[in-house]
Order: sequence, then structure tokens, then C-alpha cells
Amino acid sequence: MKKIIGILAIIISTAAFSQNQPENYSVHKKPGKSQIAKKVSDLKPGQQKEYKVIHEKAMANMKKNKVAIKEIDVQVQKERNSKKPNMKRIKKLTDKRSRLQAEQEKNMLRFEVEVREKFGIKIASSIMI
Repeated sequence: MKKIIGILAIIISTAAFSQNQPENYSVHKKPGKSQIAKKVSDLKPGQQKEYKVIHEKAMANMKKNKVAIKEIDVQVQKERNSKKPNMKRIKKLTDKRSRLQAEQEKNMLRFEVEVREKFGIKIASSIMI
């Protein structure tokens, strides 16, 4: 009997909670993304194609840098965990990682400025490394 009452309480509270959420509510979505998508959809078809090309190029560069940074992180971790860590190698790897992060930040800033100048869309600075 206690189990049934407990299960009913959970079902009722879940149903009540879900009714209080707005239609477009999602835990996984950031509110800023839908605003950018809406602004892009308001562009003319030719501008949308141009935006897509610029966006894909920027995301490809970002993905390439992220992969390289993760590979460096793995190499640094392996070097740290070795019996005799080579500090020169660790320094060289961390310097390379720093250069890649700086390059990634510059590329994202370049993308944000280009989109703002060409299309008038302001993208919130959310550089993810």
C-alpha cells in the first residue's frame, strides 16, 4: 500500500511539474541559440547560404583545434604519468596548446565580427575551448 501511494505521489508531482513548463522549455538548450537561429532565418536566402558557408568554415576550424588540444592533453597526461616525466616535453606541449587556444579564440572573434558586419547579427561571445 505504501509503495502504491509513493508511486502515485511521484506520478502526480511529475505531471504537475511538467504542466508548469513553457512549450519551448528544454533543459539542454541555451536560450541564446534560438535567437541566433531566428535571426539567421530572417535573412534572405542568398544571405542564409553565405552565413552557412561562413559558419561551417568557422566550426570546422574550431573542431580541428579542439581535437588537437585534446590530443595534446592526452600526451601531457601520459608524460605526467610516466615514471620519469620529461619537463621540456611537457613545456613544449603546453606552449603548443596555448597557441592553439589563442588561435581558436581569434578565429571565433573573427567569425563573430564577420557575421555582425555582413548580416547585422550579434553573437554573444561564448568562446568554448
